[in-house]
Amino acid sequence: MNDRCFREAVAEEAARLLVRRKETDFYTARKRAARALGQKRTPAADLPTIGEIREQVYAITGLYAEDRQRAALMEIRQAALDIMRTLIEFEPKATGTVADGPVLRGAEITLLLRFADADEVFNTLRDAGFRQQLRQERHDADENNTVGRVNRIHLHHRYPCEIILQNDLNDNQSTITWSIEELNVLLQESVTEIAEPSLEIKQSLEDEHATDPEALHAFFILLQRLNGIRQDRVSHPEGDALYHSLQVFELGAQQRSYDEEFLLACLLHDIGLGIDRRNPRQATVSALSGLVTERTLFLVEHLPEAHDYLRTGQMSRSLKKSEHFADLVLLAQCDRDGRVPGVDVPELEEALVTIAELHSAWDDC
Repeated sequence: MNDRCFREAVAEEAARLLVRRKETDFYTARKRAARALGQKRTPAADLPTIGEIREQVYAITGLYAEDRQRAALMEIRQAALDIMRTLIEFEPKATGTVADGPVLRGAEITLLLRFADADEVFNTLRDAGFRQQLRQERHDADENNTVGRVNRIHLHHRYPCEIILQNDLNDNQSTITWSIEELNVLLQESVTEIAEPSLEIKQSLEDEHATDPEALHAFFILLQRLNGIRQDRVSHPEGDALYHSLQVFELGAQQRSYDEEFLLACLLHDIGLGIDRRNPRQATVSALSGLVTERTLFLVEHLPEAHDYLRTGQMSRSLKKSEHFADLVLLAQCDRDGRVPGVDVPELEEALVTIAELHSAWDDC
């Protein structure tokens, strides 16, 4: 292998190591790549530069850039929609990256609000739980500023977000903006393109005895939306909502490994967080109606009352008399205990395959 071919081979191998996260910096990746190609000691002049390795990284990731960009755009739009729904009374509009992409490193959400009081918007966000990095920025008009006072509110919800409030906001025909309704339509149209199950999930879907294929696919999409959604760090120190849901599923499986309906309640109890952060419980029940059994829906719907029971010992007489009372309390216990940072959990696809296999096993009995 001549010097030029060796240099290119090292650059390609180092790029693969970086893309696959086997190494985290260019220098160690380059050294490891050279050794993997049989060269323990190579003059620095014969090794590729960082720029050459970076070009190979771009070449490799470029094969998947379109799919990755669609997924990233969907994710930032969902994050923007969470905030916009909280501010629905102020008629927010999304612009910038959320409106037309692309989603690059450091991308942020930009929302425009007209005729809104900054303090009222700030308090609405604070009361809705958007406390992290929430701050206001005010600019008063001067002789060189013909636009007037501009108020900006900054927060962080999976992405940095800047909310611009301006009573005399100039129309700009070249600026693309999307309302809540328009952004929701975009997400609904793209969700099936982004969330595609793995081959193992697809094989389970094809099993004539498996869980309803449309339901299983819907579960996959709804649960994927929980990825990256952070809850209150005091009550949920474990991480994002998807990781929590998988913890609850794992704890439920240790108690009721045979109970498909109970395990679905464990796995799906928080999906409303990915639909409507202002009223996640109602969103959960609405999304699952028609997809799960009455028992699963009952457990998910009455989970808050079960948590109150664990704290106070109080619960309505009708729930205590329910045949599902013990299951409801167990679900609340799993939900309470599934908040431990760093524990091992199954992959989402593994959990769904388990559900599908349980359904098939009962059909075979």
